[in-house]
Amino acid sequence: MRKILVTMFAVFALALLSAAQTGGSDKDAQKDKTSAGGSTITGCLSGPNSEGVYTLKTAKHEVEVGGLDDLSKHVGHEVKLHGNWAKKGGDIGEKEETAGKGGKESKEEKGERHFKVSSIEMVSETCSSGGQPSTPK
Repeated sequence: MRKILVTMFAVFALALLSAAQTGGSDKDAQKDKTSAGGSTITGCLSGPNSEGVYTLKTAKHEVEVGGLDDLSKHVGHEVKLHGNWAKKGGDIGEKEETAGKGGKESKEEKGERHFKVSSIEMVSETCSSGGQPSTPK
């Protein structure tokens, strides 16, 4: 009788652990879908530059942004951009300034941050603080 109870307990415990693992991976998959929605950055939009991309000046950084035609309508505005971080400028439509790079990133390119915009929200028609975004409240 004791062996049967121990065996049933072991089977029950394994079933619970199996169900817990399945539930956990479903939660992870949902979290990945949520994070796939992307990031949001806010700042003052300028551009386009000679490489064909726009620059968003945040409180701490300058980020090259691209990937959405509506960006041109918001130059000089404080905006909230929704999208995803890109690994290289080509992902946001950046054109190479000089020929002969051989497909390798220049030293400048490695220090740049790139953001591919999927949607844009206007925060203000003007940028405060001489082109810098207003400080968060």
